[in-house]
Amino acid sequence: MVDAHGLGPCGVTRGGSSPLSGTMYGVIKRHKLTALILLGVVIVLGYYFFFQGKTKGESIKLGEAKLETLSETVSATGTVDAAIMTKLRFQTSGRLAWVGVKEGDMVKKWQALASLDKQELKKKLEKDLLDYKRERWDFDQERENYGVEEVQDHNYPNVLTDELRRILQKTQFDLDNVILDVEIKDLAVKFATIVSPIDGLVVDIEEPYAGVNITPAGAEITVIDPDSTEFVAEVDEVDVSFVTVGQEAIIRLDAYPEEEIKTTVKSVDFVSTTTKGGGTAYLVKTSLPENIGKKYRVGMNGDIEFLVEDREEVLVVPQEALVASDDKTSVWVVRDGKYTLVDVELGTETAVYAEIISGVKSGEKVVIDGQDELNEGTSVE
Repeated sequence: MVDAHGLGPCGVTRGGSSPLSGTMYGVIKRHKLTALILLGVVIVLGYYFFFQGKTKGESIKLGEAKLETLSETVSATGTVDAAIMTKLRFQTSGRLAWVGVKEGDMVKKWQALASLDKQELKKKLEKDLLDYKRERWDFDQERENYGVEEVQDHNYPNVLTDELRRILQKTQFDLDNVILDVEIKDLAVKFATIVSPIDGLVVDIEEPYAGVNITPAGAEITVIDPDSTEFVAEVDEVDVSFVTVGQEAIIRLDAYPEEEIKTTVKSVDFVSTTTKGGGTAYLVKTSLPENIGKKYRVGMNGDIEFLVEDREEVLVVPQEALVASDDKTSVWVVRDGKYTLVDVELGTETAVYAEIISGVKSGEKVVIDGQDELNEGTSVE
């Protein structure tokens, strides 16, 4: 039962809340929010001061300026090639009668590889032989008709008139021409078979199937000697003067990145070649080890370093220590317990070290990582 003031039997207001309890809830809520904010600020500041300080100290790494043997080299790229290679073609057109090899076959010197249909070629030779006989008879008959004795040349000095001399010379020319046709057809029969001039490996056959008509340019067979593989590098014209025959070099092939192949220069081209990028370079050929199991394959890419000079007791710092800016190079050095940025003069550089001519002394500690965090005079922690 509800009284006139809207209170229930226990005096609890229905449909509302106590003014006292609402005020207390708001105070508690604000205190919790303030505490959470303060806790967050403490965590952030703690992270910044603790972790940032720790990262800064740990990110600075030191190396040392020291005396080393520095090798001056010239680098270039190149590919594996074969020094002994032959491309074989037929001397005449015809029908391909048979192909006796396939790609990947090893062949012996003078081994027959393929042949044209010789029947047609022999028929042409027979026809030219008949033409020769006819021309020969005509030639002999002309001389007999004009009463010309056999002579040693084609001038016919014993002939009385110029007209007769011209007639006899023409018959001689016709006979010579037919003789040449016979000889050409005879060679065509002989050359109807392709024979390998080397021991080697068949790496390409343009027309591997018999029964098709081919032209001399359309049925090429390529044979290489796998034991003659070499590395051919394109050396830039700026560096070629540092490369000489007999010079030592190291090859690293992409196919075998962990293997260093020690070699020597066999030849340096006198005539330049144009690179794919349009530059000027010279081909330098170097030897490869014995090609056991055909390990080195034609077309493999790689890099080569030609040893120009070994310099002993050279003061160097790691390449990571160099700080380049505008027109100078500097190095952060530890001196008197502080980091100091000093300008240096560089000499020869390799992928690992840089020669220091002046600015740093042997044994000094140099910064090789974390230079961006340093300021002049920063204390070493």
